[in-house]
Amino acid sequence: MNKTVDHRRDLFIILVAALVILFARKLPLISDALAVIPIFGNSIPFFLLSIYILFITFKRYGTFEALGLKPTIPISKIFYWGIGAAFIRLLSSEALIYIFGLFDTAPEVSIVSPIQGDFTVLLVSLPFMWVIAGLGEEVLHRGFIMRKLALIWGNTNQAWIKALFVHAAIFGIGHFYQGLSGILITTISGIIYGAAYYFSGKNLWVSIIAHSLANSIAFVEAYQG
Repeated sequence: MNKTVDHRRDLFIILVAALVILFARKLPLISDALAVIPIFGNSIPFFLLSIYILFITFKRYGTFEALGLKPTIPISKIFYWGIGAAFIRLLSSEALIYIFGLFDTAPEVSIVSPIQGDFTVLLVSLPFMWVIAGLGEEVLHRGFIMRKLALIWGNTNQAWIKALFVHAAIFGIGHFYQGLSGILITTISGIIYGAAYYFSGKNLWVSIIAHSLANSIAFVEAYQG
């Protein structure tokens, strides 16, 4: 790895850009423009940020390996890890949703309401979700933010564990539109995806598969109402 890379500067730029996006989405003109794209409108700016990360990574290294986008374990193990992490994520989310439901504080998920009862919208939405959420969010949060935090803090096992929890909190806060329960659920999800990424040898394909599979099941549930 190029030791002259300023990881603090890289992380600062992306976090500032993410904050700008969060505030800019509230502006009427931008909000109205994003609302034209159902389900994924609010995610598009962050997806573009992920594309930028992919661009600068490839420009700097000539490969995406630094983000974890190179298989470091057999393909079969990547799927086993991904499916296992997705199962844990779904199990934890269902348990939390049940608990929050008892207190009438279920997360706000009306953003996926267009899917309900419309099989065509479901089929069209799934591939977009795999790319925008499955790939895009994993590149941004696990491949970049979590990794940069760990490198800044010394690249030790302790640094990676610390980065796991801090980045998950950032991931959860980014879903504030889902309410407090949504923030907590996505924070736990971030911990699960981040742990899958770290313990699989920092293989981002594992968390991409886990995220995509878990969201696909959630989309089917939204279709079923």
